[in-house]
Parts: sequence; structure tokens; C-alpha cells
Amino acid sequence: MVRTLLALLLIGVLGTIILSLPIVQTRFAEYATNKINTKYGTSINIDRLKVSLISGKTYLRGVYVEDYQKDTLFYVNDLNTSILSVKNLLNGKLEFGAISIKELNFKLKTYKGNKETNLDVFIKKLDSKKPKDPDSPAFFLSSSNVSIENSVFKLIDENFEKEKILDFQSLHINSSNFKILGPQVSTAIQN
Repeated sequence: MVRTLLALLLIGVLGTIILSLPIVQTRFAEYATNKINTKYGTSINIDRLKVSLISGKTYLRGVYVEDYQKDTLFYVNDLNTSILSVKNLLNGKLEFGAISIKELNFKLKTYKGNKETNLDVFIKKLDSKKPKDPDSPAFFLSSSNVSIENSVFKLIDENFEKEKILDFQSLHINSSNFKILGPQVSTAIQN
């Protein structure tokens, strides 16, 4: 009986140690992104994931999201946050604590002949496979605070003669109450 309990305890400790290894967590991230990409027809890649099982802090490195024309929608070199509710996360409601982003490259683009941006198309892909609930949008993401450092934002519309409308380099933003509710994005920009 004691040997069985010790064996179960040892298995539990070893399991926790193995699950805390970044390489194992990155493999889980690859598995999850492959499932998302297959289910929703998206192209998302994460180079590295580290989740602290004690503090709940999450570190992502090399997050790449491709748009429907196989161009960059956005790339994040480093992203640090904490997951507020794992249960909500599993149900598709992405609620995070403060998010710190370093080296974001975000390209909001409208392709020739289209009226929707690449972000609109991406969000519709995420919305399209979920049952519609009139009380809540299909896609939800929120964060109490967002800090973006050393980043690039481009607004491009190929339907205009001058395609590049905005081109911000070395962008630094601090904002609060960031929310994406379906196609609506809101935040309070502090600086």
C-alpha cells in the first residue's frame, strides 16, 4: 500500500516537472495551433511557449499569424501575460491580465477589390465555426492593460492610389480595458 502511494506520488511529481518544461509546453502549443488551424482555416504559429504552473504567467515567443492571402497579419517577437480563467479560455473566451508585447509587426491590409481588411476576414474565420449565441459574440478577447514596445503598424488599402495610409515605426503604446467583441475593438489609450 505504501509503495503504491509512493509510486503515485512520484508519478505526479515527475508529471508536473515534465509539464513545466518549455519544450513540452511548446509541443502542446504546436498541437493546439494545429487543431485551431485545421478547424478554422487559419495559419497561426508559435515558436515557443512557457507557462508558469505556479504563477499562471504565460510567455510566448515568435507568434506569427498569416492572413488569407498568405501575407503577415501580425508577428509578435515576445508576449507576456497571465490567463485569468482557464475554463473561459477553453470555452473560447480569451480573458487575460496585463499583456506586454515587444516587437509587434501588425499589417492591417485591404486587398485590391475587397472591402474587408485581412483582420476582418481572420475574425470571421474564428466566428464562422461557432454556434451563434445572441447574448455573446463568438469571438471575445480582453485584457486589463496592454503595453506595446518597439513595434510597427501599417494600414494598407490597395484600393487607393496611395496604398500605404499609415506606417508607424518604433511604436510604443500603453492602453487599458482592451476588448475585442466580434468585429468591434475598443481600448483606452493612455499614451
